[in-house]
Amino acid sequence: YDAMNKGLAFSTGEYVIFMNAGDLFYNDKVLRDMIDKQPGADVYYGNTRIINSEGNEIGDRRHTPPKMLTWRSLQMGMCVSHQSILAKRSLCEAFDIRYKISSDIDWTIRLLKKATTIVNTEMYVSKFLEGGLSARKQKQGLKERFEIMQNHYGLPMTIFNHGRIFLRFVIQKMTRK
Repeated sequence: YDAMNKGLAFSTGEYVIFMNAGDLFYNDKVLRDMIDKQPGADVYYGNTRIINSEGNEIGDRRHTPPKMLTWRSLQMGMCVSHQSILAKRSLCEAFDIRYKISSDIDWTIRLLKKATTIVNTEMYVSKFLEGGLSARKQKQGLKERFEIMQNHYGLPMTIFNHGRIFLRFVIQKMTRK
């Protein structure tokens, strides 16, 4: 996230998007196509495909982006990959580097709180390389996410939503057997 903050500080364009090592844009025209949906919006977002280390598409991200995204949409977790969010640079604050795994959730919530026009492009924006740091350090990521959620939504709502997340996880495990 420190590198992302440096990139943000050096950026000069009207919009920014953050791509990690191994991530790709879905196609060469996707950024132009996003803006063409509704020129001048504060935030554009779309869907993400998962790719393996050979670059082969292996499926969609587990969570489909909501039709209408708000800062409250993230109460159950990161429902849109930051690689599929194009945001006005003027609205972007620095990533909180106290969080090593989940700062993108905090950054996205803060961005969406400031945005007035948020456009669902209903298109694939990025290809996300599976197996990143958050997959390898899940326990730390979950702790950070809980703290972030508590800061934005309060302790009672965070406990309630994490109960729902746990229940969803258990149901998924049971239906796969």
